[in-house]
Amino acid sequence: MADQETVRESRRNTQTSGSSGPSLDYQDLNRFFGPEGEYQITFDQNGKYRQLVKKEGDQTVQYFLYVYPDGNFDVLTGTKYVAQIKKDNPGKKLEALRSNLVRSNFLSQNDYAAKDSNAFTTAILKAGATQSVEQVDSFLIDESTKLTPFSDWAASRPTVSGAGGPTKSRTETTEADAAEMINNYTQQLLDRPATEEEKKLFFQQIKSAEKLAVVTRKDVGGVEVTSGSKLEDSDYREIAFNTLRKSVSSLTDEEIGKGTGALSQSVSTLKEYATQYGINLSNREAFNQVMNGMVEGGTLTTGKLDSQQQAIKNMAKTFYPSISNIIDNGGTVSSVADQFASAMSNILEIPSQSINVFDKRIQKALSNDGKPGVMTLTDFEIMLRNEPEWAKTKNAREEAAGYAASILQSFGLMA
Repeated sequence: MADQETVRESRRNTQTSGSSGPSLDYQDLNRFFGPEGEYQITFDQNGKYRQLVKKEGDQTVQYFLYVYPDGNFDVLTGTKYVAQIKKDNPGKKLEALRSNLVRSNFLSQNDYAAKDSNAFTTAILKAGATQSVEQVDSFLIDESTKLTPFSDWAASRPTVSGAGGPTKSRTETTEADAAEMINNYTQQLLDRPATEEEKKLFFQQIKSAEKLAVVTRKDVGGVEVTSGSKLEDSDYREIAFNTLRKSVSSLTDEEIGKGTGALSQSVSTLKEYATQYGINLSNREAFNQVMNGMVEGGTLTTGKLDSQQQAIKNMAKTFYPSISNIIDNGGTVSSVADQFASAMSNILEIPSQSINVFDKRIQKALSNDGKPGVMTLTDFEIMLRNEPEWAKTKNAREEAAGYAASILQSFGLMA
């Protein structure tokens, strides 16, 4: 017992992970992962894989439950987790671990044959995330559950593909996991939970898609040949969006404008971007453009508005042909309009923040009556002095008084 305590104390002195150090007290699992625990089991950002995480400031950090060969356990970050596994499994043990990871399909045959160290690390993390969640789940259900070191767990994993002929595999998402996936996506997109109808429809659609997404493996001359593919994260996102398409399409203009989900934020972002290019989009017009980009390879995949923003630039070049070269070189319509707004503020004595690119006088300066380039500032100032507002300004009154004095002086009526 003294030797074991020495081991624990030594590890505590060198450990800098998220917990207080290696422990033999299984009740620490309740403290770490119970209802009031500092770690939680949640889905990754794509709503596909479960993982152990901890909130650290405004970030969510992934952790792993590591079980030492002597029964101690700890909660480690990914880097420390991989390092500890390699330390506890030297030489032939590490090679056996690589074999078990390829056998259980965490590591590909090609990466195994190439001895790719980065792929090996990725396989450890992927398998470690799976084991960590499995062990915590099991313990929280039955506290008599004994924790298993990672190498033993990997050795006990079933073989995914055998050598006796072709094998087929596919993903089968449970109804509970599907419900959590669509709920997370709906919360992100529309800032509300998914309805029961949406959960049911999403589960039906991914079941149908997963049945068709089959991977077949077979040995040909000692080389494993793989055909087919499973669904990727982008496939699940597309199915999720199609599930919500009816609800999204029925949003009113007011709901689009006041929403706080990613969809409404995209609409707001696109409207602001359009304003920079002198394009005034309504909520509905911006919404339609966002929706047009919700395709595979576009916003649906990247979460960005690249195609929609390019369309706005092209539109601006049509509306403002006199400054299309400025737009092509990275400038915006509003940056040009700001120069006229500054002059307008000074001459008409109005706050600059009350002037925008859509002011009719700014628009006239930008269009320049169809002539190349924009109106010169001199011509713009002359135009402003012919505006009714000019006569009401202090500058106009002082200028008029100056003219009157000059006339009186010319007739000798004023010194």
